[in-house]
Amino acid sequence: MATQDRTKYNAYLDKLKDELIIPIEQITATSMLDLNINLDKLIYAVVNSQKLYLEPLIGSAMVRKLQETNLTFEYDLLLDRFLNDALINWGISECIQGLAYSVAQGGIYRHDASDSELPDAKEIATIRQNYLSKGDEFGRRLIDFLNKNKSYYPEYSQNSGDGLNSSKRQLFTGGLQIESKKSIQIFDGFDSTCSSGGVGRSDPSVFSAATYYGNSDETDMGFDQTTLAGSDNTVPDSVIAQPINNYFWVVSTIKVYPAQVGTRIPTVPFTDVDANTEIFVSGEQDGLFWLRIKIAETYENAVQFELQI
Repeated sequence: MATQDRTKYNAYLDKLKDELIIPIEQITATSMLDLNINLDKLIYAVVNSQKLYLEPLIGSAMVRKLQETNLTFEYDLLLDRFLNDALINWGISECIQGLAYSVAQGGIYRHDASDSELPDAKEIATIRQNYLSKGDEFGRRLIDFLNKNKSYYPEYSQNSGDGLNSSKRQLFTGGLQIESKKSIQIFDGFDSTCSSGGVGRSDPSVFSAATYYGNSDETDMGFDQTTLAGSDNTVPDSVIAQPINNYFWVVSTIKVYPAQVGTRIPTVPFTDVDANTEIFVSGEQDGLFWLRIKIAETYENAVQFELQI
């Protein structure tokens, strides 16, 4: 039999890998799957689970954001604490039947291990449903967390003209669902509707970040940010910039964007040829995000800037 040309096949497979949110090796390393499993089948199953189970929950805009590289802290936290567990279990549930059977030139075949006893179709369906249910539970926790912290994830609330909008509620895919009663609880003087067994109330400290801000005549990134007059252990909602010195700086371990009246202000990078004449300049260096605002020659009075993440 002539050897098949896998060039196009491999190209399509690489394109499929680019759609993965979670590294395929993480699924095999953190599950019951054998290390020698056919990753081609697993990749297809995980991408399918993203489209079938995850995308209707969090929306296409959020999925595309999570498919990017070099995500900021809040997105890495979302993946590590909630989303990865859901995708691992959904992905396994999708691949189980594909691992048990193969479609080839002569028809559909069931794999036969010489030293093992094969489960029947009912047992395979039961195992699959078990993982599907686990994925649903992790998905419920994911949505609970996003609903309480949606300000940190703007893509979660974006409408998608060429995709799905987030449902913001868990879609159960099978099994018995027992209704969860909601109750009103009082936290720090305000009402909060909580679901039994859900993720706790929004906790800003989860998104803690060292942030420094104040006036300085420094022109470039890399100076000692602790010399700035203001500091906080999280990103403040807004800062007041005084029209003194040449610049007002914001330096943070989380990427921030300047805004006024809820509208984000465009910035140029420090590498821009006109960086020294631009009013709003931003960049990243030494694990910090640096924002420089030309203040003394631009504003006559103190001005307030919102900080968005």
